Amino acid sequence: MSTAKAEITEYPKVSGQSVDVVEGSPLALIGVFVEIVRARFRGRNVGLPWLWKNDPTPEEWEENTPEKPHLIYIESQFQDNNESRNYRPAIFVGKGDTRPSKIILGHRAGIHRPTRLEGFFCLASVPINIACISHEQGESAVIADLTWMHLLACQNYYRPEFGIHEVTPPVLGTTQVYRRHDGDSDTWNTPITLEAQIEFRWITEPVAPRLQEVRMILQDAGSDDPQAGAITIATHNRFR
Repeated sequence: MSTAKAEITEYPKVSGQSVDVVEGSPLALIGVFVEIVRARFRGRNVGLPWLWKNDPTPEEWEENTPEKPHLIYIESQFQDNNESRNYRPAIFVGKGDTRPSKIILGHRAGIHRPTRLEGFFCLASVPINIACISHEQGESAVIADLTWMHLLACQNYYRPEFGIHEVTPPVLGTTQVYRRHDGDSDTWNTPITLEAQIEFRWITEPVAPRLQEVRMILQDAGSDDPQAGAITIATHNRFR
C-alpha cells in the first residue's frame, strides 16, 4: 500500500489559470488552446472582420469589416454561462477521451532502493475538438479556415513553449448544421480536430514496506447481531 505524490510537468498552463485546474492536466491543455485560438483574433491590427475581446457585448462600431470588426466569442466548452454560449459567432474548445500509453512496463521509470520511492512516467494522448459556430454557413467555414491555418502554422512554436510533447496536424472538418439544444435556432459548425500528447510523471512513497506484503480480505462473520456487523477484516501475510 502506498500514497502517491503526483509530480506532473509544470506545463501546459496559461497565466491566470484557475487554481482548481492542475498544471499539466488535460483541462489545462484546453486553456492553452483557448488562448492560442484567441491570439489569432486578438487586437485591432489583425486585419480580420472578427475581433476577440474579454467582453463579447456588441459594440456600436461593429460592421463585420476589417476596419470595424464584429466581436467573436472564444471559450472552452465547459463554459456554463448560457447567455454567452448563445453568442454568435463563437469558437468553443473541448477535448475527447484522455488515453495514457504504456512506454515501459507498469509505467515504472525507476526505484530508489534505500527509501523505496518509485518513479513513473507515461505519455497521454488528448484529442482537442474545436467548434467554429455561426448563424451563417459561410462565416463558420471562413472562421474555421483561419483557425485551422493558425494552429497548423504555429505548431512548432506553441508546442515547446507549453511543454506539449507532440501535436498532430489539425484536421479541418466539413461545415454542417449544429444545434446545441432543441430550443435553439439552427446554426452552423465547422469542426477542427487535432491530438496533443502530454507527459505525466509521478512518485509513489510506501507507507511502510511491510504493508505491501499484506492483503485485506473481507469475510462474512456469520454474526446474527446487526450491531456487531456481518463483515470482519482479516489480514493475511502474502507468503503464509
